Amino acid sequence: MSSAAGAEALILATIALAPWPYGSAIDVARYAVAAVLLLAVGVWLFGRARAGHALPWLALPAFALPALALAQAALGLSVARVFTLEAALLLAAMTGVLVFWSERSRDSAAARRLVLVVLATCGAQAVFGIVQWSINPTRIYGEATPWITAPFGSYVNHNHFAGLVGMGAVLAAGLAVANTRGRDALSPAAVASAGVALGLVTAHLASRSRGGLIALLAGLAALGALWMAALSWRGARRRMAAAVAAVALLLVVGVGWTAIP
Repeated sequence: MSSAAGAEALILATIALAPWPYGSAIDVARYAVAAVLLLAVGVWLFGRARAGHALPWLALPAFALPALALAQAALGLSVARVFTLEAALLLAAMTGVLVFWSERSRDSAAARRLVLVVLATCGAQAVFGIVQWSINPTRIYGEATPWITAPFGSYVNHNHFAGLVGMGAVLAAGLAVANTRGRDALSPAAVASAGVALGLVTAHLASRSRGGLIALLAGLAALGALWMAALSWRGARRRMAAAVAAVALLLVVGVGWTAIP
């Protein structure tokens, strides 16, 4: 197994087992997630170095961010050094994963595996969140404590749930758009992706996260703008289809926001 394949397996497993390093996760769990991700990125970088490959162009600006935090802690410029160090650890892990996928996703098979794992994880979280919410919206894993006021899914805060599922919804909508590009009829893949997107949007709206709703609308608006730009040089029929799809999506979001208690 190559270093890139090994790093990919570790990162995909981490996505499936711990899709969000905050929420109800204790400190030890967050540090463990960061350690696994840094190990995966380190293995990949070591393999690249042995093969004589240079660092990806994104590595320098990405790792400059946690380096700045470390410098602040070392120079005593941070208000709370321990929290600055914790932020540097988590930031290094996340930026490392970003650098890894900026290169690994050039392989279309690897990119498809990433999309599949992300959507499967978001879908599982959405189903669990809806089921738990329908049974008792004030409990998480059947338990209730005074400091958990807005749980949803496996998170003690519904905004964290909305952040994860909203990302998956925009990703699924992007797949639906990609599978309709250049075709007059919808493909089965486009229909399936659109169904996943609508299901994730429904779960997202059920969380009643206002900040999550703003983020979801911003993501869908950005996707719609890119789609319209891509269709601008094509026929009026395609532009009309894009406009109808945008209006339909806005109606779904609006009805869902008002109808879901």
